[in-house]
Amino acid sequence: MIVERSEAVALLALESSGAQASVAVGVGDELRAEVVIEDSLQQAASLIPAVDKALREAQLARTELDGVVVGEGPGSFTGVRVAAATGKGLAQALSVPLWAVPSLIGAALASEVGLVRYALFDARADRIYGACYSIDGSKVEELLPSHAGTLTEVFEREIPRGTVFMGNGAERHRAAIEK
Repeated sequence: MIVERSEAVALLALESSGAQASVAVGVGDELRAEVVIEDSLQQAASLIPAVDKALREAQLARTELDGVVVGEGPGSFTGVRVAAATGKGLAQALSVPLWAVPSLIGAALASEVGLVRYALFDARADRIYGACYSIDGSKVEELLPSHAGTLTEVFEREIPRGTVFMGNGAERHRAAIEK
């Protein structure tokens, strides 16, 4: 869908596929507000209050939103459903479009470090979800597609020189990555 407007598009983004959940409001290229929910057991109960808080901080009413974006995972099945159901409900109530975006791309875009970013999410039991992207401004190129596996399997792949690792999987396996 192409939105043609003379003013900047206002989007609400919901992500709850991991241990933390987040809500963000962006207008055009500007991040107006971000609220992080640290307690993974409170994501479902805290998401709508976080939406309200983010909209207040962004100085926007729900009716001023042009669309809703949700993280589609990979990650916690329940967490993905929380953001999807909340986003779908809001989008339908406001009669705005709903878009699902891979959570790994979201993690890579959220960082401003490095042109090549390898997002790793902890999948428990020494497993990870990962994908590698080249990011140049708003242009994103997938270098290594989304995959599940072990960190050993990640290192068996051809990793571009200068790659920056990010995400809770990278934090968990920091020592091994630094080697």
